[in-house]
Amino acid sequence: MKISRGQHGWRRFEKSNRPPPKEAWVWFTREMMESPAWGALTAPAKRAIERILIEHMHHAGTENGELIVTFDDFQAFGISRRAIKPAIQVAVRLGFIDVTFRGVRSHGAARRPSRYSITWLPRNDATPPTNRWKSILTEEQAEAAVEAVYATRRTENGSNAVTKAAGSSRSVPPGKILEVVPKRSLG
Repeated sequence: MKISRGQHGWRRFEKSNRPPPKEAWVWFTREMMESPAWGALTAPAKRAIERILIEHMHHAGTENGELIVTFDDFQAFGISRRAIKPAIQVAVRLGFIDVTFRGVRSHGAARRPSRYSITWLPRNDATPPTNRWKSILTEEQAEAAVEAVYATRRTENGSNAVTKAAGSSRSVPPGKILEVVPKRSLG
């Protein structure tokens, strides 16, 4: 049974359909979640966005643009260390986050971590949301953005355009990440 405004029980429904009091929350729109860009996010990229959102909520939504999440934070959240950089790059290319300051590897007391912003929320300096994810209109554009990240990584790593599985002659389609498996000893 659907309850409409003015019917008995409407206030109770309205009250129960809000974020819990004194609980941090962040909104997602249906348009965003049904977008080609959202559908093309890799699992590590979604986890990276989730971790940045948690940091946003830790600051009561007041630090967007200055959100500090370290590689150790991403790793503790369940993203393998070697998947962190491409996950961030995919989330940036698909328009869900921006890197507002690119950090450097920390040594001792010299710590300069990266800072992030969430593109569908206003920044802490009153900059309105950019919603860059809306610029990706088709699944093909979204897939091309993801593929561009992995093609760049293959080039940076000096591997060929077609990656071979360890110990196998089977070609792996571009854009797929291989887990390096050591060869078994025959002795």
